[in-house]
Amino acid sequence: MEERRLHRRIPREVSLSVSGIETTLHTVNVSLRGMFIAAFSLPSIGSEQEIQISIANESAPLRMRGMVTWTSSGENRDDFPKGFGVRITWMTAGDWDRWIAFVNECMNSA
Repeated sequence: MEERRLHRRIPREVSLSVSGIETTLHTVNVSLRGMFIAAFSLPSIGSEQEIQISIANESAPLRMRGMVTWTSSGENRDDFPKGFGVRITWMTAGDWDRWIAFVNECMNSA
C-alpha cells in the first residue's frame, strides 16, 4: 500500500473535546496537520469539528477546526481503536505556533 501521509504520526495521548460529543476524548496519535481521535461516537466523514486540546503546562487550550477524513470501527485494524482521523483546517496564528511546538516536543520525546 502506498503511503499518502505528508507528516509523521507520533503516538501521543492528549485530552480534548470535540463539538457535538459530550465526553472528553483522547488522541491516539498527532502530526503537524492532524490527529486520530479515539471515540465511541463517530462524526460523518467530511464534517468539520471544533476541537479544544488541553496540553500539560499550558493555561489555555488550543482551539482549532478540523475535517473528519476517515473513521475506524475498531474491528478491522489492530493498531487503531474505534475513532476518527481529523485534518486540521483552521487555527489562530498563536495556537498554530503552540501546536508546532507541541508536535515537535512529541517528536523529540518519541
